[in-house]
Amino acid sequence: MLRPWLIVIITTVLISSTVTPTRADELTDSYAKQREIEQAQDKALNKLKNLQFSEEKKKEQLKEISSQINIAKAYLTNKELQYTKATAALKASEKELLAKQKELENRQEALRKRVRGMYQEGTLNYLDLLFQATDLGDFITRLEYFDKLIKNS
Repeated sequence: MLRPWLIVIITTVLISSTVTPTRADELTDSYAKQREIEQAQDKALNKLKNLQFSEEKKKEQLKEISSQINIAKAYLTNKELQYTKATAALKASEKELLAKQKELENRQEALRKRVRGMYQEGTLNYLDLLFQATDLGDFITRLEYFDKLIKNS
């Protein structure tokens, strides 16, 4: 009867010895897979950190560009305002120039008529014409016309 126990024990030992290496190989494979997974996880974390860093840099660049755009818009608005003011000033100056030219033409015509009338009457008194000036500008204008009249005569 000893023999059946011995056979059972030997069989058990043989079975367990063949099962143990199989479990050891499975355990080694599991550790290797776990290391691969951990390495892949580390790579993924590093890539995520790099992407987050890149994202932060892009956000900073975007803020800088937005700031530059805002500064450029303010500068453009200021220049447009200056342009509008300069255009208005130019139009006002042009109107004033046209009014002065018209006034000058009227004065020249009036002076020509007076001088022609005095010449035709024979009583051309230059001093009377000069002293009939209404202001200093009119006096200088009359003096210049007399100078041109005398030079052209």
